[in-house]
Amino acid sequence: MNLPPVDSINLYLATDDQSSWNGVAASHDTRGNVVVDPTNNLIYQWDERNQLSSDTSGAYSFFYDALCRREAFDDFGVVTS
Repeated sequence: MNLPPVDSINLYLATDDQSSWNGVAASHDTRGNVVVDPTNNLIYQWDERNQLSSDTSGAYSFFYDALCRREAFDDFGVVTS
């Protein structure tokens, strides 16, 4: 089996939540959702159902159906489903 090398600068919590990426700390809310993404410093916004709704760049929006499944993704005005 050919596995990639271990990367010690990416750290995870016991709950499998990412705590840092390339030495930059990640921030989580009380539900375990990433609030500050260490890869690009975006701040994510989550709705009352614990679903990702948007980020602070305004570039992305997420839409869900009645069964809580992501049904669309808006990337700079281009909606995909």
